[in-house]
Amino acid sequence: STLERRRLGFGITGAWAVAPGRELGGALTVWQQDFPTQTFRDGTAISAVLGYRQIVTPTTSVSVSLLAEQEKTERAHLDHTDLGVELGVEKEWRSGLITSFSLGYQRDRYVGDFPGTTEARTDRVSTVGLAIRHRRLLIRGFAPEISYT
Repeated sequence: STLERRRLGFGITGAWAVAPGRELGGALTVWQQDFPTQTFRDGTAISAVLGYRQIVTPTTSVSVSLLAEQEKTERAHLDHTDLGVELGVEKEWRSGLITSFSLGYQRDRYVGDFPGTTEARTDRVSTVGLAIRHRRLLIRGFAPEISYT
């Protein structure tokens, strides 16, 4: 099998309590991408998230996140900037089961005209997600999570 993509980069993530039960968070990831068999896709990918989370009750929290991503390649029709928003609710049940539900919307705008057309591609992406984990199920201190989007 051939190597499809190599990525080298860094990421930083942080969260800050702004008041009791209220948290601001953020993440930034920067990648240099190399596609050995498709060099026209070589370039950079940058993603950023800014989020706010509020504890509503001791077992329930709500969140909102703003998402941004930009990918640059050697072909304008593959270069894109994506902006989105995601809303979430997390609930811990008496048994220790934790469920998370999310709704998201994102708009992806491509720079160059899509091949064979006279217009640049614009995608609208809607997502629905569900994730579960259990407080008592730990593997070497980590709680595995099952998610479906």
